[in-house]
Amino acid sequence: MTNLSPELLAYWEAEQNRLASKILIPSAGMGYLPDVEDIILVLDIQYQGNVAAIGGVLGNPQGEIEQVFTAQVSADVPYAPGYFCFREGPPLLKFWQNLTKAQHLQPNLIILDGHGIAHPRKFGVACWLGLHTQTPCLGCAKESLLPFEGELPDNQGSSLAIKLHNEVVGWALRTQSGVKPIFASPGYALSLETAKQLIFNLKGEYRLPDILRLADQVARAQAKNELKNDWIDWGYIS
Repeated sequence: MTNLSPELLAYWEAEQNRLASKILIPSAGMGYLPDVEDIILVLDIQYQGNVAAIGGVLGNPQGEIEQVFTAQVSADVPYAPGYFCFREGPPLLKFWQNLTKAQHLQPNLIILDGHGIAHPRKFGVACWLGLHTQTPCLGCAKESLLPFEGELPDNQGSSLAIKLHNEVVGWALRTQSGVKPIFASPGYALSLETAKQLIFNLKGEYRLPDILRLADQVARAQAKNELKNDWIDWGYIS
């Protein structure tokens, strides 16, 4: 972590609190509800210094993969725990803008490696990106930012609520029996129940559903310059 001034961290905290007030999480059965013909975009980032290597995978709500995109984007904002949205959000937004313009696509849902409202100030990167794109957005991560109580059953399909000040803000989810959980929370325009069900609906045999695993693999390959021929590589997006 780069040494950051207390003034900057205080500004970021105030900004997160301000923007969090704009995030509306609908009740169950409201907000975004998946349709079989919807297009979802799954995003992941790996970093090489101040360059963000991004993997983007298009598919459907069942997790069937349709197209793979990748690019590099400048990431000049330093990393600070709890304020990751300010580093990761802008590169992801550039990637989104390039996708919607170059491919004439408007995905119905974004899923990204990160957090939504399951965040100490209820404003993770999935909130930031959903707010800036005005698109339903879901965060799914390998670790939780918040402590949670209770025992998550070991069987596939189990869930355990993650709470902040006694309010449910996300889920620990067992996607496969006998594997560690993953952590999902809505970022923008979808309910807690829909967020959970969306992850369980994605096909796969591993801890991460296939489409999320692929986005991670594409981002890592971009960082190592080990791209596959059937991926669409935009190179460096300025």
